[in-house]
Amino acid sequence: MQLAQNQVKGAADTLAELVVRAPDLAEAQYNYACALARLGDDRGAIDHLRAAIQLDGDLATHAGSDEDLKSLRGLAAFQALLRPSSARSQ
Repeated sequence: MQLAQNQVKGAADTLAELVVRAPDLAEAQYNYACALARLGDDRGAIDHLRAAIQLDGDLATHAGSDEDLKSLRGLAAFQALLRPSSARSQ
């Protein structure tokens, strides 16, 4: 999700409402994680990225190259989410 920085806060607010209303929507969880990462909320971003990947494991592949998540790449929690699902569950 490519957003201008001045639009990220508004998008995050909208996505926050969406993930409450539709917590099983992987794309909403993923996009909320992207917005939170861009806002500097690493913990929140990891939590919602985890939820997204649990709902749709294919998102782990996309997350590895998503520029919106680049601030998370150095975090062990982020790297753990990108491992194959069998390794994540161990």
